[in-house]
Amino acid sequence: MSEHYLLPVYQYLTQTLLRLTSLTPAQTDTVDLGGGNGMWLYYMLSNGFKTATLVDADHEKIEAAHNLLAEKFDSSCWQTIQADVAAIPVPDNAFDLAVSRSSLHFWTDLPAAWREIARITRPGGYFFSGRGYGPDLPEELRQAVKAAKYQHLCDDSCEKRQEPPSLSPDELSTMAAEVGFTTLAVLPDHKAYWFLAQKNW
Repeated sequence: MSEHYLLPVYQYLTQTLLRLTSLTPAQTDTVDLGGGNGMWLYYMLSNGFKTATLVDADHEKIEAAHNLLAEKFDSSCWQTIQADVAAIPVPDNAFDLAVSRSSLHFWTDLPAAWREIARITRPGGYFFSGRGYGPDLPEELRQAVKAAKYQHLCDDSCEKRQEPPSLSPDELSTMAAEVGFTTLAVLPDHKAYWFLAQKNW
C-alpha cells in the first residue's frame, strides 16, 4: 500500500471528526476532495462508513486510489471521479461529509469549489479540511510519520514541492459562510490548522 505510514494520521483525523460531529459512520456518505491515493477513504470504509467517493484531478492518483479501494471493498460502496473540485459531476445533496487533507491550498478557484461543496453536501452535513497530520495525533506517532515521509521523499529523489500558503481561518470561515456553512471549530495543528464547518439546515 503506497504511503502506508499515513494510516495513523487518518485514524486520528477520523476520531477527531467523529468526536466533534453527530455523524454515525454506518449512515455517512463521504467524499474526499483532492483525495490522492484514497487512503483516508480506505480507512473510513474499513471502519464502517456507508459509502466513499474520491475526487481528484490527477489521473495517476485516481488510478492508485481505484486500485487501493478495489483490493478490499465491493464497488457498490465506493467510486473514484477524475474532476476538478470546482465542477464535480455528482447530484445535489449527495454527501453527509466532505473531507480534504493537504489539498485545499492547491485549489485554483476557491469560490467555485465552495459553491460545489455547498451543492453536494446535504443540509446539516459537514466539511472537514486541514493541512498537516491532525490535531490529536500523539507526538510519538507524529515524529514516526514525519520520519517515514522524509524517507519516502528521499526515495523519490528528495524532491520537495514549494506549496502555496493556506488561507487564514478567518478567510476560510468567511468563504464558508457565503455559501451557507457555519464554522464549528478551528483546531491548531502545529504550524497548520484544521477547519470544521456545518451546512446550515
